[in-house]
This record gives sequence, structure tokens and C-alpha cells, in this order.
Amino acid sequence: NEVWPSLSTYGTMGGLQAACGLVSDAKATYRTCIERAEELGAIEPSEAREETLKEVRQALNALS
Repeated sequence: NEVWPSLSTYGTMGGLQAACGLVSDAKATYRTCIERAEELGAIEPSEAREETLKEVRQALNALS
């Protein structure tokens, strides 16, 4: 359960980077978040993970 807050942190960090105009960094952070969630999802499925992934994917798409 301690893993999911770190995914949320990645999402928040990506949002802050995007707000500061660091679009490339935000994209990289969002992609890292998605990769980690997919890796960890195989071990610990969670509804929180799915919601975090949905939000991160939307944010990443908004930057593209």
C-alpha cells in the first residue's frame, strides 16, 4: 500500500513541471509514473492505481 502514494507523487510532480513550463520533464515524469504503475499493478492490483493511471494518462495526452 505504500507504493501507491509514490505514484500519486509522480503525478503531482508532473503537474507542477507542466505548470512551470517544463513540458519535456512533465512528459517524462508522467511516462515514468505509468511505467511504475504497470509494473506494480502486476503485483498489487488496486482501484487507486487505476484512477491514478487514468488521471496521469489524461494529463500526458493534454501535453501532447
